[in-house]
Amino acid sequence: AQDLYDALPDNSSLVDYLAFTRADGTRGLLAGILQRDAAGDPLIDLVVYEDLDEIEAIVQEYREIIQDEGAGDDEIEEIGNIAWEMIWEPITPRLPEDGPVYLVPDGVLNILPWDALVDGDFQYLIQTTDLRILSSPRELLPSSIPPAQAEFMVLAGPDYDTEEVAGSEVLA
Repeated sequence: AQDLYDALPDNSSLVDYLAFTRADGTRGLLAGILQRDAAGDPLIDLVVYEDLDEIEAIVQEYREIIQDEGAGDDEIEEIGNIAWEMIWEPITPRLPEDGPVYLVPDGVLNILPWDALVDGDFQYLIQTTDLRILSSPRELLPSSIPPAQAEFMVLAGPDYDTEEVAGSEVLA
């Protein structure tokens, strides 16, 4: 934990979400927030979201409406604001006014269009927050693996119809 804190840039925050299931079967969401206080000491805060099912529903609804070519700006802003109120607003008082926010989503939050969340002033999150989405907090830690010195190697899904498209002579 100290290594992560040491790697966290000045005037920034790390918000790490974790979806969980309680003993009674209900599901919740936890946001762990790491930053430095005024004295430079680690400051850790937790925000608990009681109902993950409700959050999942709004994320799905927002994704559907934002991808709907027929949706009006008012509809997108309305659902984007509801998602902002449910997911982002609870952590807002705990974040500094400026500086980057490193965000590690979990579960359905990985498909949330974060930058398109709409605050109470109808501004998109991308307009108000320097948001940097990570797949893991480890991305902030310096790597002990030296950079590769060789040529690039690209791995991708195979094209199973290559021979049919290019012909066996070209492939040979």
